[in-house]
Amino acid sequence: MQALVGLYREEIWEPFVKSGLPTEQWHTVADKTTQLRPLAIGLGIQEFRRAIDEVVGKAAADEAAELDQPPSPS
Repeated sequence: MQALVGLYREEIWEPFVKSGLPTEQWHTVADKTTQLRPLAIGLGIQEFRRAIDEVVGKAAADEAAELDQPPSPS
């Protein structure tokens, strides 16, 4: 996600700023931003899925490890 933001900044935003924020280019910048939004959302969803899988996987491993322990004497 950071790479996408960096690319957006380098390729779209910084050239726009360096050119003095010309009014006639605002529409182009807005269009490019809108076009990138689905990609950014997709990347965010993938990262969220990975995080959930990691948390669930760790929880399952922890539970399995507890089940493998012999019962403690009372």
